[in-house]
Amino acid sequence: GINALQQKRLEGLAVELDSLKQLKQANEDAAKLAAFGATLKDTNQTIRQGYRIELSGAGSGDKLKERLQADLEIQQEHDKQVSDLFKQRNAGDISQELYEQETELLSEALAERMVIQQDYYNQLDAAQSNWMDGVGDAWNNYLDQSRDISGQTKDMFTDAFSGMNDALYNFVTT
Repeated sequence: GINALQQKRLEGLAVELDSLKQLKQANEDAAKLAAFGATLKDTNQTIRQGYRIELSGAGSGDKLKERLQADLEIQQEHDKQVSDLFKQRNAGDISQELYEQETELLSEALAERMVIQQDYYNQLDAAQSNWMDGVGDAWNNYLDQSRDISGQTKDMFTDAFSGMNDALYNFVTT
């Protein structure tokens, strides 16, 4: 076998290996705790933003409030996705490197989504400010309704039968 000196050296290496394992575990736990804290901080920030939106929207009209709410929902969805990634990382399903890469992609997607949302609002405002579009909508609705002869006939007979039913009921009850 092995002599006493080799035995002592192996025992020392085993103790050192155990210490390194504990240090590695402590480092991993610290990283997980920091990521968890960051996720909680982001969640609280989103809640704070929601309250600020509610307060800043006071007296601004429903249109602005709806837009602010839509922006907040986008942010909340982003936070949920980051939280899901964090859970995957803590469960060991993904590596720290993949977690960081995917988190970065989510942040980029959030920024792009907010630009898309703002562009939509700008286009919507431009469309709503064109009074001729409103005239065109009204005219097309009128044409569609006037062409719906089947629906108009149904409504006419439904109203007529309802009126006859009411008259018959009143006659019988009086």
